[in-house]
Amino acid sequence: MAAGAGHEMNNPLAIISGRAQLLQGKIGDSDNAKAVETIVEQAHRCSQIVNELMSFAKPPPPAPDASHCRRFWARRCGSGRKERAFLTQAHADLPQELPDVHFDREHLAAILQEILDNSLQALARIPPVCV
Repeated sequence: MAAGAGHEMNNPLAIISGRAQLLQGKIGDSDNAKAVETIVEQAHRCSQIVNELMSFAKPPPPAPDASHCRRFWARRCGSGRKERAFLTQAHADLPQELPDVHFDREHLAAILQEILDNSLQALARIPPVCV
């Protein structure tokens, strides 16, 4: 049901976004141009939410492949400084002689990103220790 509803919602969102993008090229007034830009951004945002719901309703099947853990971890990079520092330290802590394992790179990357995001959010809420 979610996949069907998502498909039906994406059609009007695509029309709204397309028409707003056409208007962007025709509007010279900065206030109206900004309003149309907001419409395009929010239509795109709604479309992303719908696509996430559709993926949740019917997730792609796992596609495991043989990969080396150290190479996989080395390719992971965080978007923020704290993420990069954590990932760099974790990569350094991995043993050199790890065997290749079978896993779905996209699924594992999503899992690790969620764990990392949750950890950083939790650390941000911990008050500093006074010594």
